[in-house]
Amino acid sequence: MNNLDEKIVSKMKNKALEFNDFQNSYYRDEKNDEDATSMTTQPFWQSMKLSKRRMQEKGIVIQNDIKKNERNRITKKASYSDGKNQVGEFKRNLKIHRNIYKDGKKIYSEKDHNICNISLVKVEGDGEEAVCPKCGNKGKISTYIDGCDYCGTKFQVNDFDEKISAYYFEENTGTKTTNAFAKSFGTSAVFTMLGNLLLLVAIFVLIFLDITDTSLKAETLVGVAFLWIAFSIPVSSKIAIATLIVFAVIGIFLIRKSKSMVEKSDMVEAVIPSFNKTDFVQNLEYKLRNIHMTDSVKEVDFFANCDLSEAVAGYSDVVDCYITKLRFTDVRADADKYYVEFNVVMRLTKLKGKRIKFENEKLKLTMSLLKGISDVNIGSIRQYLCANCGSSVSLLNGGVCEYCGTNLDYARHSFIIENYLIVGKCMDRYKSIKLMLMAVYATVFVVMVSTVVINNSYDIYLLLNIKDAMEYAHDCYDKVETLDNIDSTVSLEKYDRGYVDREYRYNCENKENSMITYGEYLVENGYMRYTDEFASVCYVKEYRMDEVLTGHHIVEMSFDGNKLVIEHFIIESDDLNEEYWRVD
Repeated sequence: MNNLDEKIVSKMKNKALEFNDFQNSYYRDEKNDEDATSMTTQPFWQSMKLSKRRMQEKGIVIQNDIKKNERNRITKKASYSDGKNQVGEFKRNLKIHRNIYKDGKKIYSEKDHNICNISLVKVEGDGEEAVCPKCGNKGKISTYIDGCDYCGTKFQVNDFDEKISAYYFEENTGTKTTNAFAKSFGTSAVFTMLGNLLLLVAIFVLIFLDITDTSLKAETLVGVAFLWIAFSIPVSSKIAIATLIVFAVIGIFLIRKSKSMVEKSDMVEAVIPSFNKTDFVQNLEYKLRNIHMTDSVKEVDFFANCDLSEAVAGYSDVVDCYITKLRFTDVRADADKYYVEFNVVMRLTKLKGKRIKFENEKLKLTMSLLKGISDVNIGSIRQYLCANCGSSVSLLNGGVCEYCGTNLDYARHSFIIENYLIVGKCMDRYKSIKLMLMAVYATVFVVMVSTVVINNSYDIYLLLNIKDAMEYAHDCYDKVETLDNIDSTVSLEKYDRGYVDREYRYNCENKENSMITYGEYLVENGYMRYTDEFASVCYVKEYRMDEVLTGHHIVEMSFDGNKLVIEHFIIESDDLNEEYWRVD
């Protein structure tokens, strides 16, 4: 298929850019059906008419507004001739501001990222001549008003202008997936920062309150504060790094997977040589929109070999719809037909009372196509003509010719629905992405916190039992006789009782002998002599408050001038294994 002349493409592009405003005007009843038929092909106009009728029945007007700086944004996807028609396909990546009004009052508004797909057709021809849309005879456009010289079919002059054959929105899945990922990561980051902030605020509030509490010194909770900060910083950093890595991997996978609305189309292309994905989606969107918008099954059963009455009755509150996902599952062929099976997800806009509700509906369809028409470009059908008398056939009356009563054989034009199954509701894919990513964050958070809690279980248990631990430590110290009760040559100069430690300062006649005397007493009472990294003499004995809180009571002796300083403090069991502790 060759590209069309740029002048023709340019005219198509301009009409494509104008159509959003035209459609808004049509739904506001500022444009009539005659205006619409001159602007669009017959099938597309009839689909628009069904949508407009449903809106008017509900007192609804839907307006899709485009930002000014995006009004000229359009990209050509393809342009070609199928022998009878010149076809142009375009797309527009837009941020749509969608407003829904009921009885003149706005009841819903949203901004959404969409891809607008537009197809146009123009009768094949050059200058004043054109090909007859019915028989293919080439003649002057002016002669078709009285009838084609070959088949006699009559046309109006504007039948030979560019016409919109499809105009539909699909979700910009790449952008929306990226946004969902970014919002989820941002939310998790905010939660992490807020958690740390609340922790710090709580700690400092406790410290402030503790200053006025004489039952426990302020430095008690200062110690707790620093311990909690020491725990929270590693946890937060690990959570942030792990979440970032997991989010990045999942995000890249989702963004790549979501680039296309249609999946597995290659399996159909392998069986149906001339299969065109764009035409198929356009044709499917037309059928599904009509099924969801019609009030009478008669208006849609001409393209179905199955009963659609139950489905049509269930869609009475739908005011708008579009396809969000299409996945082919099987394709096969027999002697006469091709059969294509697929799952499709529709986003339905429903009017519930005076409120707008959204649902995602999953359908399972089987469609057939006669092999004899598989090479016809279905997307370029301008109008349906009676095979008997050549008159235009309206699909809104079941495809029956109003002049001769002949039924339109729709299978000679397009795919036929063989099976239509409503699987049920499904969650919005972007909500699913957000929930999945938040679940990942929660999992990472729980794993990281659990790991830190397990690795620091002793410290956490100590914090929860800090008052009991303090009292037990001083009970241990009280069980040890003071030096002045053992050695009469010393006198106590100063005594300091700390949070979990004590210090005694003695004046000694012979500080070395006093140290030896006190050391012998400690050894007799189960203490073992160690030397620490500062070469201080230490006596160590294990203590056990309960099954969890165990450690060592340290009695450290050192000289300060002519004074002997004796300190009592507690260390964890593991701390005694450090290299700087040496057994004498």
